[in-house]
This record gives sequence, C-alpha cells and structure tokens, in this order.
Amino acid sequence: HGIDGLRFANRRTGHLFYEARLRYVRTELPTTSLDAGIFVEKSLHSVSPESLSKGGPGAPVGVAKELAAGDLVMVDLTVVTPAPRSYVVLDDALPAGLEAIDPKLFTTADWLKTSGFADDSACAGCASESGMVDEAPSYGAPYDRNEMRDDRVLFFVDQLPAGLWHYRYLARATTLGHFVLPPTRVEEMYAPEVFGRTGATEVTVR
Repeated sequence: HGIDGLRFANRRTGHLFYEARLRYVRTELPTTSLDAGIFVEKSLHSVSPESLSKGGPGAPVGVAKELAAGDLVMVDLTVVTPAPRSYVVLDDALPAGLEAIDPKLFTTADWLKTSGFADDSACAGCASESGMVDEAPSYGAPYDRNEMRDDRVLFFVDQLPAGLWHYRYLARATTLGHFVLPPTRVEEMYAPEVFGRTGATEVTVR
C-alpha cells in the first residue's frame, strides 16, 4: 500500500523530534554504480590453482560474462572511503550459479583456506600507526567478522580507516545457467545514507 504522507501531532508543550526512513524495493535492479560517500567495485573471474599458489593479486577488473562449470572463481571487492567510517557492512551478493568457499569448514581443502581470503595482516596499502597509507594497494583489509551465506558474503568492520581496501574470497561455479548478479552494497549500518553500490549485471555458467 502507498503512503501519501506522515502526520505528527504534539499534544504536549515543547518540541517534537522525529526521524523517518523510507525503504523500498525497485522493480528493476540498477545497472549503474552509485557512490554516496563510499566507493565499491567488484571483480569476478575464474582463477587457476597454480595462480593462487604463486600468490596472484586477484581477479582482473570487471566481471566475467561467462564461467565454466567447476571453475574456481576469485571475487575481489575494492572499497574506497575518503574518511574513516564506523560500523560498516559490506554485503556482496552472488549469482545463483556460484557458491562461496567457506575456509572455516573442516571439509574445505587446506590450500583453499589460505588462498585469496581477506585478512587483517600487515600489508602494503594498510594504514600505518601514523595514519598514512602506502601507495601500493592492499589485498588484506580490516574486518571484525564475516559471514558466508548461500547467496552472499558479508564483512563487518567496526572501524574502517580512510583509504583503499581490497576484500577477496573464493567461490565455485556449481550450476549451469544464466544468472543475475545483484549489486554489491557497502554502508554504515547506523548512517545508511553513507553507502556505495555496484550496478547489477549477468553471468553465464556453461
């Protein structure tokens, strides 16, 4: 049902303070990216086990239009914020034909548990104690908790310093078909007007 407007009545003396937030669902997914305080970009390409063993930097820029069934897939999320952010969530939706590889499971191969997954170790591009950021991009990024779900991967960051950060993880192309890849979204949970998103696209698994 639609809402024509909101009406407030103050039945007592003094000031009335209120806050209203409107959430809605689009009939069509957006195809263009949006930067409202935080920039996010997604790369998704198949990778070989050999490239991972050599410590490859991750997926090339952009999303592959086609993947082969059984492919190992590197997902690389670039997040840029010009100012420090608090309580940030990075919500990366997966197309239905892909399944994220959870390194915490006992059934996950040992070599996959250390390949590609984001971590908070010291790295080039991470903020130093002086607050300066190295020129080289970071492939480890701060996060306090992550969740691997059936349809998405989430990273939760209590304090995200200003700078450029890479979050990456591995997935597997498991199902044949043509799938929608929904937008990736990053936002401050308690200030959702500060956010960024990628555009939706499509991926085919053959």
